[in-house]
Amino acid sequence: MDRNVRIWQLGVGEERGLWERRLASMFWSGGELVKRDSRGREVWRANADAGDLAVKARPLLGIRERVRFWFGATDLGRSVLGAALLSARGFETPRVRVLGIVRTESGWLEVLVTDWVDGETLLSAWAEADERERLALARRAGEHVGRLASSGVFNRDAKPSNVVLREDGGFEMVDVGGVRLSGNDPARELARMIGAQGFEPTGVGHGANAGQVAACVRAAMRGSKKGSGPDRRTRGRVIAMLRREILEHGDPAPEDDPLRKA
Repeated sequence: MDRNVRIWQLGVGEERGLWERRLASMFWSGGELVKRDSRGREVWRANADAGDLAVKARPLLGIRERVRFWFGATDLGRSVLGAALLSARGFETPRVRVLGIVRTESGWLEVLVTDWVDGETLLSAWAEADERERLALARRAGEHVGRLASSGVFNRDAKPSNVVLREDGGFEMVDVGGVRLSGNDPARELARMIGAQGFEPTGVGHGANAGQVAACVRAAMRGSKKGSGPDRRTRGRVIAMLRREILEHGDPAPEDDPLRKA
């Protein structure tokens, strides 16, 4: 056992010793750095086992952060728990290989390794779509969050840049640290998911398009009731909450949103 590596979660069929050696060597540093933010959090694309892997590495600052890691209370720890919750309900997420921490010269790093997911995100598809295609994307976005709601799941970070379109018409969620079981107010949670995932796909954040907003909400209502049809009272409440979210929080589009640069 390498004293500079601690493993919290291993994927099914993965070998602990192999991943201890890989993490200790920081194998991802020979790959492609995809993203690095101001807090030193990085996303890498690395190769191992004859395939591409996504590696998220984040500094653990101080003993409190390390304690949160062991309780699964960090962003990456919640991602592992969220992936398990979604998988149990039939949703697609990248396969988790390992979650661990590595001691480096500058301190401890938390590292999550998953399979790499190729494909177009909902956000990039929206940026390239015409008005008719955007209406279809709005419906798909609504169906997706509606299905989450009907499965008893809430995703506070279901923004379009975190969702990859699949060829079969479904979605694969690539960042699920905000996933948890639904609470006592599913209508409010559905409004929040539409507000987070639906801003760009429905046009709300980039010049409101009432038809696309309505299509998204109707599709979400159908999905949340497993196809039984929209409930007018619930739909009205969701729309009112969505309007309030927009007034309170504005446009939550990510900094790298291509629509901002258009």
